Parts: sequence; C-alpha cells; structure tokens
Amino acid sequence: MSKYVPPSRRPGYVPTSSDLPPAPRQPRQNRPDGPTYHMSDIEATFGSPQDSTLTFFSYPCPIRKFRPREPYDPSRTPYNTPLPPSPPPLPPPHPLRHLLCWITIFPDAHPAWQEKRELWTHTNAAKMIEDWNGEKKNFAFISSTHFFFGGWWIIQDLQIVEPQTDELRDMLQRKEAARSYSRSGRLAIAWQESLTQRWVRLRLMPAPPGQYGELRNPMELSRGEIAIRYLLEVGGLAKEQEFLGEVGAVLRELAAETT
Repeated sequence: MSKYVPPSRRPGYVPTSSDLPPAPRQPRQNRPDGPTYHMSDIEATFGSPQDSTLTFFSYPCPIRKFRPREPYDPSRTPYNTPLPPSPPPLPPPHPLRHLLCWITIFPDAHPAWQEKRELWTHTNAAKMIEDWNGEKKNFAFISSTHFFFGGWWIIQDLQIVEPQTDELRDMLQRKEAARSYSRSGRLAIAWQESLTQRWVRLRLMPAPPGQYGELRNPMELSRGEIAIRYLLEVGGLAKEQEFLGEVGAVLRELAAETT
C-alpha cells in the first residue's frame, strides 16, 4: 500500500502563491527627474521590438495589411471563395542581433535588484552565456530603462543557474513571493517549465561618472541610425558600426511596407 506524500514534500515541488505568506511589494526604484516613455517609443527609437528583460537588436515583423471583409454572398462556396493573403515573410536576421539593445526592469520582477543590482532571467540566457565565454561584447555599457531612462550600466558578472537545482528553486520561490508575474501568482505547470530551463544571474553596476565623458539619454536623440550609432559608440563597438547602413535600409523598407 502506497503512502500519501503531500505536494510540499514531493521532489521538484515549487510552491504556488496560495502556499506562501503575503509578501510586501518591492520598493520602487527611485524615479529620476525627466520624461517617461511608452514601450512603443523605445521600440521606435531603436527599431527593435521589446523581448522580456533583455532586448537584443532585431527587426520588427512586417504588419499584415488589412483586407476588407467580403460582402455576404449566398452563392459562395468553399470552392469559389478566395484564399486569404499569405502572411508577410519574416524579417531578415539583424546584423547586430548578438548585441543587447536595452534592458527593461519591470516592477517586482527581479527581487534581488534593489539589494544586489542582480537580474535573474532565462530569456536570451544562451546568448549571454555565449558572449560571456567569448568576446564579452555585451559586458560593457548598456542603457537600462524602466519606462524612464535609468542611466548607463555595466554588466559586471554572469553566473549560470542550472535547471532542477536547489539554487534555481530558491530563486523561483523568491520570485513567486515577490509576485514577479502577477498578484495571483503563476500556475504550477509554468513554474515546472521554468525549472527545466537554464537561468543566469547578471550583476550590474552604474557606469563610473566622468570616466567615459558625457553620457546622454539615447531617447533624446533622433530615432533609427543616430540612436543606434550612439549606443555603439558608447560601447566602443567600432566594427559593428559598419552595419549601420544595412540596418537603416532594412528599417526603411519595413516601414514602407506598412504605409
């Protein structure tokens, strides 16, 4: 006869929001004086759609053109009904797709941010690990935004958190306690999926003032090539600046397809 084992004592268990005591919300990052931005403003400035915490350079998908609905025709059959238009092709690979464009810090999503300036993420973790073990091109200056410009930061360190480890379980429990995803918590199946993925801890530090000259808010620059060029100049990425002509041409072509 098998013995019943409570869920909390089963291997791989991750508590749900109902199992955890209510936790106080994380203190908000001090908002600097200055304008706030919509995510659409940030995406338009750099021409790259936002992708979770870490956003790498990429082209936006072309918008499918709207086709008016056909008027009702009682004689129409499936055989004489025109097919819908094909979806637009995927955008080409971005020549700077190996580089971070910006970091978005969402409220309560990173429990160790205020105390340790740490970000925990599995989205695009493979790209960060590959760069950390290689040229470390992303471990230089990047802009950090929380729908306002949060300044320039350096990624100091990367630590890999392997799947199904006690360290990862502890991280996920802290994220759940902080209500990182929603006030009602996530489904157990979503946490189990997170347990099977490789995560990274990224530790950041503010850019030393004055060491790199005047660091401007890239959102105050012109959109497109000028803003991207400034990011590359600050990061000292001269080789990548050679691709800017190609980037501008593709962005203009994608914009023309939506007009």
